[in-house]
Amino acid sequence: MAWRFVQQPNGKLARFSDIVDHFTDVDMTDSEAYIIGIFDYDCTPSSANKKIRAAREDWLPWTSKTNPVHGDGLARWRDSIETIALLHGLDKALVICKCAVVGNWDFFINDDDWDGRHRNEDEDSARDKFVLQTIREKMMELGWNND
Repeated sequence: MAWRFVQQPNGKLARFSDIVDHFTDVDMTDSEAYIIGIFDYDCTPSSANKKIRAAREDWLPWTSKTNPVHGDGLARWRDSIETIALLHGLDKALVICKCAVVGNWDFFINDDDWDGRHRNEDEDSARDKFVLQTIREKMMELGWNND
C-alpha cells in the first residue's frame, strides 16, 4: 500500500494515502505515527522510523529513497494538498487547509460525503492549472512558503 507521513504546517504529522489520495490520519506526534505505522499499517520499526524521518526532513515523495531530495519543510504537505485539489476538487483541499490552520479537524473527520472518487480523466487541464494556482495563492495568504 502506497502511503507516506507528511509534516503539517503546525509541525505535527499526517498520513497521506496514495490509494485514496487523501489524508487518513492527522495531528500525530512522532510516537503516535510510529505506533500507527507499525500496528495499523504493518511497518517494521525501522520502516516506520524511516517514514517519520522522511516527513521530518521533507523528502520529496517523487525522489529516490536512497538519495532523497529535501524540500523546504512543507513540500510534501503542498504536494498532498495539490493532489487532493486535482483529484477531489478545490473545496475539499480548502477544507483541509482550514482544518490545519484552525486546528479543528471536525470538518475532515465528519465529512460524510467523502467517497474517494477520482475526477474524470477528460476534465479540462485548464481547470487543473486554475485549481493549483488558487491553492498556491491561498497558501501564500495563510503565510505558508510556496515554491
